[in-house]
Amino acid sequence: MDEVTLPAAVLAERRAVPKPAAATTDARLRAAAVEFEAVYLAQMLTSMGVAREPETFGGGFGAEAFASFLREAYAERLVQRGGAGIAEMVYRQLRGAIEP
Repeated sequence: MDEVTLPAAVLAERRAVPKPAAATTDARLRAAAVEFEAVYLAQMLTSMGVAREPETFGGGFGAEAFASFLREAYAERLVQRGGAGIAEMVYRQLRGAIEP
């Protein structure tokens, strides 16, 4: 159907910005908490020296750049397997902040 032939109420409904449903908000909060934990764990892995190129192999700028991608992948995998429980705590705090 063409927009010209639709009633004004239908057009207004289609153009309105949808309000996020509770499930959508909940999923977004959980995704944000999981992403936060992944970033946090990646920083911890960096501090621990994970994926640091040994000096005997030369390393260089490229090795360090790709090492950061490896640490991020490690962190994401850790979170997928349960992580350290940070995501759940962050999720609960965020959820409590938006609920009355």
